Amino acid sequence: EAEVSKISEPVSVQILKLRESATIECYIKSLVLKRVWYKLTAGRRLQLVATGDSQSNQSVIAEEFQRRFSVKFDSINSHLRISATSWDDVGTYFCGVMDLHKVQFGSGTFLLRK
Repeated sequence: EAEVSKISEPVSVQILKLRESATIECYIKSLVLKRVWYKLTAGRRLQLVATGDSQSNQSVIAEEFQRRFSVKFDSINSHLRISATSWDDVGTYFCGVMDLHKVQFGSGTFLLRK
């Protein structure tokens, strides 16, 4: 079972300029195979960004994020990459692990625009 302490998002705030690329890092010290990324918008709306399966080495990006978002992951990493950031990307991004009964998240990374 993954615990919050086993999910590390080492950068709590990233400040970016318009159209800059961003990589939000997440390190998972667990054998949990299913990984997720969620975005919490400034309006307090929670959106599923991506899911990933480390066993099959596949990720699925939610439709509204497919153009500029990608996930790179292996057994301990799950990094979310955003190309050419826009105003719509401002929010807090949470990396998590999913098992049959629950999802547990890291502390989150707040993406802020300059």
